[in-house]
Amino acid sequence: MSRTGFFSRLSAVGLVVLTTVLGAVTPASGATGCQVDANVGRDPSKPAIAVFRSGTWYVRGSLTSGAADLCFVFGQAGDQPVVGDWDGDGQPTPGVFRPSTGTWYLSNSTFAQSGADIVLGYGSPGDVAFTGDWDNNGTDTVGIYRPSDRGFYLRNATTTGKADGTFYWGLPGDVPQYQGPGVLTLFRPSSSTWYFLEPLDVNNPGAVRTQVWGQPGDVPLAGPWGMGSCGILHCFTGSPSAGIYRPSTGEWHLAWYEAGETKWVLQFGDPTDVRVGFPAWEGR
Repeated sequence: MSRTGFFSRLSAVGLVVLTTVLGAVTPASGATGCQVDANVGRDPSKPAIAVFRSGTWYVRGSLTSGAADLCFVFGQAGDQPVVGDWDGDGQPTPGVFRPSTGTWYLSNSTFAQSGADIVLGYGSPGDVAFTGDWDNNGTDTVGIYRPSDRGFYLRNATTTGKADGTFYWGLPGDVPQYQGPGVLTLFRPSSSTWYFLEPLDVNNPGAVRTQVWGQPGDVPLAGPWGMGSCGILHCFTGSPSAGIYRPSTGEWHLAWYEAGETKWVLQFGDPTDVRVGFPAWEGR
């Protein structure tokens, strides 16, 4: 079965959608002291790392320890940062989900210089945001995980509306991650176990791969870190990869491919920051 037909087997369900926007997203131009320049510390052929701190993104253009190369303001305290290719141009760009209102703000410019190009209502307070290309059409769209019912609600467009597909998976406390084309994961902090679910197997969620990687209390990181990276035998452009942040040491542990094989260990950001990755631009 093709990935395009994946959602045809899932029943569409409605979400509690709040369309009232409470507070606008501050564009990058309003960031005092932030240097917003796509050419500073950012090789578009390689992934970058970032932290989100009360509405400010701090970006480091390499998978190494050190200070931020640039920063920009997009969002506010309490928002959940996301990165995706919202317009299908091959360039991953930032966005935020505001769980207090169920509102998404997505930018189509590299570091949100244009502010929010897309604003939509999708989700409810308490939901966890994640994004991915659910229908394999080259464009990333929105999804939410609802811890109260362990439900995944995925939409195939960056517009307000109902879920195009939904399923239930995992245990309370699990954290969802989209790890690359065709791979959705759950990370269970209590046991440091990763559960990999291929979307075509979503109607049989018991058939998953597992990998123990990390320590109890680690926080999963959004990648994919391996995009644009090559090893001795393989190039991993577009391949799923994983990462963890260890609060006890302040270290990022990033895998070369999926989970279990640490390739990079680094320190970047403050303990309370939300950590996120910028994949390499495709075809550049």
